[in-house]
Amino acid sequence: MVDEDFRVWLIEVNSSPSMDMSTPTTADLVQRVLTDLPKVVIDIPNAPNRNRCDTGGFVCVYCSNNEVFRP
Repeated sequence: MVDEDFRVWLIEVNSSPSMDMSTPTTADLVQRVLTDLPKVVIDIPNAPNRNRCDTGGFVCVYCSNNEVFRP
């Protein structure tokens, strides 16, 4: 994550990431991520007002007017 002063913060390192639903907690989290991730990736860039777009459990921590161009 990058803060408003452009300092980089490491949020988590996971040496073996997994989307396994092996416990009740991970089953709930994985299902919500799989449901909400497309809302963030697809809906927000196309929404007329990005601040009011349904993002499920995701929360925007920083909004910028700068657009990141993809190669």
